[in-house]
Amino acid sequence: HCRAVLRRNLIGRHGRHGVLVDRLANPEISQNDFAHNGACGIRLYSGGRRCSCEVEEIPLSLSSGLIFEGMANNHFEGNAEGELSMTPRYAESEADLDLPSCDDL
Repeated sequence: HCRAVLRRNLIGRHGRHGVLVDRLANPEISQNDFAHNGACGIRLYSGGRRCSCEVEEIPLSLSSGLIFEGMANNHFEGNAEGELSMTPRYAESEADLDLPSCDDL
């Protein structure tokens, strides 16, 4: 199986989320800077799979915590709606609804 890798990048100043993960994707997202995006640094659409954290509690900074395998050592700064947002929906289902762009963790 193929696996996307996003490593050592600056993801910043996007109108919405810095990175959107959808359709049961499990990319490696590591050693990146997420800064000043219009919504969340990372938006995870789980598409029905259970969103779970592999850390005992979500820290204020997700830079060392794992939300899914392969996500580690990222830096977040100034994203308008937080570091990470998770939802059980698919990306296009949110476009059809009048919902805020990020759910509470």
